[in-house]
Amino acid sequence: MKVGTFMGLRWQAEMNRLHLIGRMTFRNSPILFTAGDSHSRVVLGTPGTEVLHFGAVTLHRLSRPGELVCLLARSLTPVPRLGLKSALHFIRPSDSLVVFAGEIDVRVHFQRAVRTDPIEYTHALAKRFAQQIQLVNAITGARVAIASITPPIYGNGRQETELPINGTFQQRIEWTRMMNQALADSGAPFVDCFDAYADSCGALRGEVVDETVHIRLDCNTAVIESLSSAGLFQGSIPTSR
Repeated sequence: MKVGTFMGLRWQAEMNRLHLIGRMTFRNSPILFTAGDSHSRVVLGTPGTEVLHFGAVTLHRLSRPGELVCLLARSLTPVPRLGLKSALHFIRPSDSLVVFAGEIDVRVHFQRAVRTDPIEYTHALAKRFAQQIQLVNAITGARVAIASITPPIYGNGRQETELPINGTFQQRIEWTRMMNQALADSGAPFVDCFDAYADSCGALRGEVVDETVHIRLDCNTAVIESLSSAGLFQGSIPTSR
């Protein structure tokens, strides 16, 4: 990438964060923040929501001590001198935060990671992640929850650069269900949208998937309804998308 292009992208990212701070500072109503991997964009364009996309982040990474706090702070402010906890104060106690992660773990890393007891592995990972969710809740006072992992797409192992898949389809179904159950049992608030988007085999339904592994924005009503039912979203649910 050319230096000029890189600086242009960096400038645009900083401007986006400044606009975000402006929207968060001068407001009279709660915000639902979604954060994490690219699945956090499922609410993009919905009034009353803000997306904090961390890039291709894994559940394993977010379970490290302080990592979720650090990534949230970097997404919320272009001024590092504010400090991590000061940056998180842009999230108010009346707000909600839902973290999306785990699809990349299942699709790419679980075949290597789950070599002993998969139930023990998933529950240990979920427990560490729940501790980081509770830390953000303690700092911000906001309601913080975990979103279920999206059903996997069909297909067996392939080593594409853009969208690698490790493990068979049946393995990824099993791993996704197992990880979702561990997250539900972790003690942190859990929003389960799996069944709303899975077909009879447990795969992401063809009519709702985009060109890769995501739920299409025009099919996100079930996600927003689940967030609303959990008391995390206080805006209007789209009637047709």
